Amino acid sequence: MTSGSSGGASKKIAAGICGILLGGFGVHKFVLGYSTEGVIMLLVGILGGVVTCDLLGL
Repeated sequence: MTSGSSGGASKKIAAGICGILLGGFGVHKFVLGYSTEGVIMLLVGILGGVVTCDLLGL
């Protein structure tokens, strides 16, 4: 196995763990290098939380 494929595999594992733990915030997208998608997921997650808490009166 070359070091390039090993680095890619460890990046995928880290992204998977981040996706499970912090998936709603798009952290796994940043780990994989997808900055635009990560920002979109982060904004949707934050705005969704604000709207939900506002509707519930929290």
